[in-house]
Amino acid sequence: MITSIIRVDPPQGAGYPVGFYTDHGTDPGTWRDQPVARCVIAAGADLDPVRTVLLRAASDSIVRRAAGEALHGLIAATDVGQAWAAQQGRVRTFFDIRPPELRALPWELMLDGNRQLFLDATRTCVRGHLGPGPKEEFLVPVRLLVVVGNARDPNLRAADEVDAIRRAVKEWPGEWHIDVLWEPSPTALFDRFEALRPHVFHFIGHSGIDPGDESPMLELLTDTGVRTVTSHLIGNSGLAAPRFVFLNACRASYGDSGEAHRASWAVAEAFEELGADAVLSMQGDIPSESAVGFAESVYTALAAGKPIDEAVRLARAALFRKPDPAWALPTLLVRRQPEEVLPWRLGVSRQNAKRIARSWYGSLRSTIDRTDEHWRLWGGPDFDATDWHALLVCGGANRGKTSLIRSCVYTWHLRGCQAVYTDLRSINDDDNVSWLDVLRAVASTLALCMPERSEGPVRLFLHQLAHLRRGDWPPDAAHEDLTPDDGGRWQAAHEGEPELRARLFEAARTMLSEVAGQEPLTLVIDHIAKALPSELGDSLVPGLLIPIAEGELPNVRIIVAEQTDAARRLLGEFTTLAGSLTVEPFPQAQTVQIFREYGARVHRPYTDQWKSMVETLSTLPGPWLEPVTLTQLNGLLPPPAVRP
Repeated sequence: MITSIIRVDPPQGAGYPVGFYTDHGTDPGTWRDQPVARCVIAAGADLDPVRTVLLRAASDSIVRRAAGEALHGLIAATDVGQAWAAQQGRVRTFFDIRPPELRALPWELMLDGNRQLFLDATRTCVRGHLGPGPKEEFLVPVRLLVVVGNARDPNLRAADEVDAIRRAVKEWPGEWHIDVLWEPSPTALFDRFEALRPHVFHFIGHSGIDPGDESPMLELLTDTGVRTVTSHLIGNSGLAAPRFVFLNACRASYGDSGEAHRASWAVAEAFEELGADAVLSMQGDIPSESAVGFAESVYTALAAGKPIDEAVRLARAALFRKPDPAWALPTLLVRRQPEEVLPWRLGVSRQNAKRIARSWYGSLRSTIDRTDEHWRLWGGPDFDATDWHALLVCGGANRGKTSLIRSCVYTWHLRGCQAVYTDLRSINDDDNVSWLDVLRAVASTLALCMPERSEGPVRLFLHQLAHLRRGDWPPDAAHEDLTPDDGGRWQAAHEGEPELRARLFEAARTMLSEVAGQEPLTLVIDHIAKALPSELGDSLVPGLLIPIAEGELPNVRIIVAEQTDAARRLLGEFTTLAGSLTVEPFPQAQTVQIFREYGARVHRPYTDQWKSMVETLSTLPGPWLEPVTLTQLNGLLPPPAVRP
């Protein structure tokens, strides 16, 4: 693809100097500094009608087409326009419009004959100042912070937009992590921003001019009243800039349209100056229905791996085909090649990711993002920098412990981290799993999930198990002569049995250490109370859990999950050595938000019977909402019309 730049500089003399730059057939190191064509846009043209066309709700398609033709006409007949039009093949053009009075023009309306340039798939147009060099890739998940500045204005349809974002990425569990803040204070917003370090920041609410100091701002409606986040505050916040900022900010309640337009640009520029690689904002008040559809289209394309310019173009085209005049309202500023704005990647091949998804997806797609709990398991936004060797995940029955843990392990898998999950419920249907069954399950899980690293250590462990279980010391043997495990029971019933059992646990710990190597390995044992109490207290806790918790295996970490009462009764000293995470039910006050999130993930729109049931449930007394209620109510209704 050819990259071109049409750069308009501040006025000099009678007009605005314009330069055309292209990387096609020029020196790759200097093409940004050597224009291949120049022209001047006259400074005396009356552009006010064009500037305000998107701000006037009554403007019709004829007026908009005329504005698009006028904008194209500023450049088309010049040397720059001719050089631009002469390019062959796929072209991406950056409109680097530097004078504020020209930057505020709705260039998105540009019309060449009957061709809307910002909808053209082969001659893509974006705004922005193209910076040099690629940006470093990052591992999934993409961290997306959604801030709802005003959840109470029905005209904003903020909850619908949040649902739309979640629907857009639901087919990519583990690859996107969404954190939503509802009407936070500025302090809460900046605290979460700093803790999460989002790759994407999405704002839904009002913007305008702060009536106190006349600064452009985003409005936050808090419990203590209206608070503002000004462009000055954003620019001097010292926060790490997101890669992509999406500002869906309505301005209808603040000042006249001209001032509101200026405020919109100023806030977008503040994020750009902070260091964001792309900023998407609105040139006018986009209708809520259009905003919801546009946001869903953008994130659907991004989640599928489309670059930011193509994602926005596809979203524009979806509105244009309706037809919806709001297609031209979004304006995208890009500071680098669009493929480099969100250069996320998997830590495994896409083929392996699909294989993992096939076995895990059914239980993950409906997992509610418990942000704090995820961070506790992941170790913060770095995802694999935990501060614990052992962690006990507990709570009542049906609280979602398994879904939470599987979600975290799945993300580790996608990042290429070493993590294995063993559920003792899968061994048999009775609560009588032996300690030997648990060790076999761990070895089997290692062999299944990490075949290349575990093949040797697992075979050696099973060789030792095959002999020790019969009361014999395992002989040394070459790799090809190792004895396979026949699945038999522990039979070492003589005075040397304790030493033989200790030897087997030592072999299990050695196996884990060798599989881990120099990288962290996280072992998960879920529903550990399935093991017999005596098997836990006499064998598994002292032989496996406590040595890991005490750091005896430096690169091995363990997560144990069980109901609180059973864990305290059965795990003894391990409960004091391990970190702890209690999974609580959801607050009853958040019933509607929780059900909307769940509905978005399972493609259950918040309408009709579903909405009625949820709203009734939200009025019931009680401080807590049990997570199992989500699946129970969903199961009462027919399947959604559109299957995920």
